[in-house]
Amino acid sequence: MAKDIVFVLHGIGKYDREWLSETTGAVHALKESAREYAFFENNSLDNFVEFVPILYDDVFQRIMTDWSTKAKGLKDSIPVMPNLATEVLSFVEDLDEDDWEKTFAADVVLYWGFRLFQQRVSLRVIKQIVDKVAAVAAAGGEKPDYHVLAHSLGTAVAHDALHHLGTESWLDSLAARQVAEKDEKARVEQQAILLVLEQLKGNFGTSNPYSPRLFSFESITMISNTAGLIHANEGPATSIVRPGTATEHGAYARTYINANHVADSVSIATTFKPPPDWDFAGGFSDVGATHFLPNDAIADIKDVGAWIHSAAHYIANPNLHLRLLAMYVNPYRPTAEDRSAVASFARKHGPAAIKAALKQAYDDLKAGKIERLDRIIDAIRKVEGVIHA
Repeated sequence: MAKDIVFVLHGIGKYDREWLSETTGAVHALKESAREYAFFENNSLDNFVEFVPILYDDVFQRIMTDWSTKAKGLKDSIPVMPNLATEVLSFVEDLDEDDWEKTFAADVVLYWGFRLFQQRVSLRVIKQIVDKVAAVAAAGGEKPDYHVLAHSLGTAVAHDALHHLGTESWLDSLAARQVAEKDEKARVEQQAILLVLEQLKGNFGTSNPYSPRLFSFESITMISNTAGLIHANEGPATSIVRPGTATEHGAYARTYINANHVADSVSIATTFKPPPDWDFAGGFSDVGATHFLPNDAIADIKDVGAWIHSAAHYIANPNLHLRLLAMYVNPYRPTAEDRSAVASFARKHGPAAIKAALKQAYDDLKAGKIERLDRIIDAIRKVEGVIHA
């Protein structure tokens, strides 16, 4: 049986090829969670799943090398970016020395405000997916199931890239985009995509072998979903990145999991609300979380917010990781004992069980009252105001 393949998209920050093993990441947390169940005592998750890291953060890093340069570059570009308000740029430039906060605001503004940057990021993601699927097809053998697991800004990036990937008209214009691209590295990446697509077109007799009628994902999981706000093309209500079937619903995934946390500042500010018809298409799960899992690495009470937002904190909840394990590992079905972990985890780590020292911080965080997180929410709200102006 072929291993399922999971494309994993990171959120904000700097990443390298080893980032999947980071303790705050989704993959490390999922592997650690799997060890808690009898099925995986003698069955490593790696025996069933291949996790493929999708990297795109260096696109932002190439554009701006440090924070002051970023802010200045953004302001200098206002004449060619009429939809981005000066107040957003002023907010971004005035942030303090907190790297997580600066990077979050910067990446959101850069991704939303510059169509050229959106295209480069989408193409980077598409290239990595296309390369992997093409390599698997060339190797022959049983066809695997493909999944997408995205976090934070990566959910918006995944939404845009997947919609482009499966939209035939967009790929038809890729050659023209490649000719117009000024960045040499981006040109090389786009040319590589064109070559792969040309090879596949001959096999499928279509201009887009990745259209939903020919290719789809078994599941798409969005953690701390920002796709409803920070999307660059079709919004989630009308794009193909939805649950269901290609023939009946124009969908790109059989299953779609939306996971948000009541105390995650990003979730609070960018709450994703699925279209009403998703409930009738089947395959949609809206997983809300209220847990708090203590972390000895938290040195400052303000770091609570970043920890709650992390993919690892989300994945630690059995209500989410059992769903992922059942999707990614074909022979595995959670037993009654496995499923009991959902209730026991909620009792142990739910809001009522949070230690007294963190309880007030949790309540303030849920209400958006912690100053550091207020500023992140403020950044998102200002960008939202520009988007919908």
